[in-house]
Amino acid sequence: MCKIKRTILISGILLIAVIGCGQKQTKTMNSTQDIQDTVVIKQQNVLKPAEIGFYSKSYSYYWLAGKDTLDFNINVTEYEKDSLVNLNVSHNKKLVFFTIVLGKINKCLPLIKEDFDISKFNSICFNEPGQPHQKLIIFLR
Repeated sequence: MCKIKRTILISGILLIAVIGCGQKQTKTMNSTQDIQDTVVIKQQNVLKPAEIGFYSKSYSYYWLAGKDTLDFNINVTEYEKDSLVNLNVSHNKKLVFFTIVLGKINKCLPLIKEDFDISKFNSICFNEPGQPHQKLIIFLR
């Protein structure tokens, strides 16, 4: 039953992301150029001594436009014990949740699938910009 709930929740989030990405927005020529030049960079994180044995691996995904990181990244970790996967989304500027945040997660999923078994997603954590202690955590299991 939990697997069905998790599948429905992930499907719902992805559906909202796809619908949100399809919404029209007006953009200036410069912002369109920035979006076209945006690249997602994957970086394997070195586990700290306290994390060894707790996490088996950790990767970060950054959005770059030129030399700017666009203040948005996704950190994905996998637990050593049960291989459960957690997503941690961080950004410094307030963003439109449905069209930008979920859209970036959706676009990043193929890269995440290269290193993690996304059927083992355990939680997604959305950090409030400028408020490091305020988070929205969604548990999928």
